[in-house]
Amino acid sequence: MSKNRSAARVDACASAIRFQPNDVSRLLADYRRRRRDPRDQINREFANAREDTLHVRENTAHFRRRLSGKKTGSNRGDVLLMDRDIFQEIQRSTWAGLWVRFTGRRGPSVIRRKYPVHVNLWSHIALRDRIRLEQGDTCKTLWVPSWKNTGPRLKLLSWCMALRLSKGTAFNLHLTRDVIHAARNHSRGFAYAIQQRMQHHLRIELGRLGLEAPDFFFVVEATQGIEEHLHGAIDIPDHPDARKAVRAALLAAAGFASWKLTGTELRFKDMTYPPGWAEYCLKWVGQTGIALDNSVIAATNGLRTRGEDWYRHARDSDDVIDPRGHGLSSLI
Repeated sequence: MSKNRSAARVDACASAIRFQPNDVSRLLADYRRRRRDPRDQINREFANAREDTLHVRENTAHFRRRLSGKKTGSNRGDVLLMDRDIFQEIQRSTWAGLWVRFTGRRGPSVIRRKYPVHVNLWSHIALRDRIRLEQGDTCKTLWVPSWKNTGPRLKLLSWCMALRLSKGTAFNLHLTRDVIHAARNHSRGFAYAIQQRMQHHLRIELGRLGLEAPDFFFVVEATQGIEEHLHGAIDIPDHPDARKAVRAALLAAAGFASWKLTGTELRFKDMTYPPGWAEYCLKWVGQTGIALDNSVIAATNGLRTRGEDWYRHARDSDDVIDPRGHGLSSLI
């Protein structure tokens, strides 16, 4: 009986926070009332909201494992928070101008910051690394876990870096309400349903050019007042008509008819800074994951393999990520 009451509390806790971090109007009103620097205060509010959601997700999963009688896993700490801290250390350091080297040898732990890093707030957070750079120390070595112990941020970073090597393209894609409704009711989850639609239409459109469906990934995002939409990246084959075919396939997968387009349904952009794009894709993954039962991230099997290969090579070699996150280089 006590287990049932505890389970009810866990579910209530998870559902209670579902829309709380997304209350943009509340955050904006609070920010205007305090009259502080917008880039400082509002970004901290958003970052702290994401931090709260991250803790809820991890604690909910932990209690559910305990209530089910399953083991809680190995003693590797809070995986989601460790993944977040390491990823933000990589992003902050490369943005400041440092070269970053991965290592599998246990080294000093990543420094926890008072406020989580927001993608648009860098100046005062990167100051310590800029001072280090001015003193002539241009490379930072970070311990990273093995691939099987990584979380969504390090995996997504690896996929972005693998796509960067093949000149992949980032995209934002909206979905029609019919597609959203069908994906919400899919037995295998929202992300799986959208991935299958995308792969189906990519095979059709690129098959007409004699090409195979390219690798891609996406993250589902939903905020209060804005329905589910996708942020991701895709390989566009080296063919004169490939970009047009990929565009047609993605729009068809999203449920848009060609004669009803307004030009805002799908946008491509160059992925010039992979760590930054990975952070942008994951900015609301916590609360979206709660709403969609964690079915928010999808990637093709080919890209998963490529990302793992990139990560293992970066971890086992002496190569470094260059200061703009473009790829691996050698300092020798």
